[in-house]
Amino acid sequence: MSLPLTATLFYKSAYPGVISAFSSLPRPQPLDVAYCARAHLALTPPSISSALSLVQQHSDSLGPTSSKALQAFARVVEATSAAAGGDGEEVDLSTQVSALADLHAEGEEREHYDGEMELLECLLATTQWLDQDPLGALETLKMGTCTQRNLGSLSLGIHLLLLNHRLDLATKEYEAARSWADDSLVIQLIEASLGLYSGGRAAQQAYYVYDEFASPSATSEDGKQGRAAAMKLGRGVALMKRGEWGKAEEGLREAGTGLQQAGDGQGTGPIERDIQANLAVAALHLNPASKLENAGQEHLDRLATPAPPHQLHTSLAEMSRRFDGLVASRAVVAASGDA
Repeated sequence: MSLPLTATLFYKSAYPGVISAFSSLPRPQPLDVAYCARAHLALTPPSISSALSLVQQHSDSLGPTSSKALQAFARVVEATSAAAGGDGEEVDLSTQVSALADLHAEGEEREHYDGEMELLECLLATTQWLDQDPLGALETLKMGTCTQRNLGSLSLGIHLLLLNHRLDLATKEYEAARSWADDSLVIQLIEASLGLYSGGRAAQQAYYVYDEFASPSATSEDGKQGRAAAMKLGRGVALMKRGEWGKAEEGLREAGTGLQQAGDGQGTGPIERDIQANLAVAALHLNPASKLENAGQEHLDRLATPAPPHQLHTSLAEMSRRFDGLVASRAVVAASGDA
């Protein structure tokens, strides 16, 4: 199943590559415009103005439904990004969810171009997820029915299922999709993500997938090795799952170096922060005698800022707080006993 270059790069999380590839297209199709707009919104920080400008420039080819949906989603990203950098209060996205749901219904009645329904499903489901409605998001993506035939929607749905720890349902959706899209890049990436989640022999297959997509021949399409960082990150995690910690650390450092050399990562993007998080884990495994001496602390320190802190940093801080509380309570009990 052939995908446009913008889509291929988008699914590899090579968002700067999507933007670069789009700029060289003599006659971009509506789907190219949609992926490029979404790539602008996936940057760190998101480029809201660039996405909105792009949609406005290509509104005729996109059609009114996609144009309005992308504009609404840009405001969703803007609101959630502002909240993440502020006091951390939850954002009420009910208005945007309602608007995107109406546009989704319009798309079901009439698809303006091939792939529009997939776009509308993904934008609505992502907004529902951000609005703390995971069931609504999964229903929008038709998860649990094994009938979803839009690859982007399928990929997002399986990702959300794994976030909900439903490997069983994610595997069923993947197996059903193999009957009609077995040779697709998206299906291979889904298989790899399932392998990382499952571990064991499945992690070996995940390694092969990420290693193939991280190779020079696979990354030459966008001209920058740094834009294969997500694939190199996946390869490094697969090596960790296999217990090859030394090779994993080496591969993770290679991914981070590639980002810096390409100018696509300054330590604040999600891929770069995930690289640092996994380097911290690798450091603890490679230096077991130093576990009480903060092995990997240099990597953990980079996860605290900018807001919001990385999930690993937040989890460790919470566990440390609980441990300190337990120690304090034990000290009080011991003091009472001595008295």
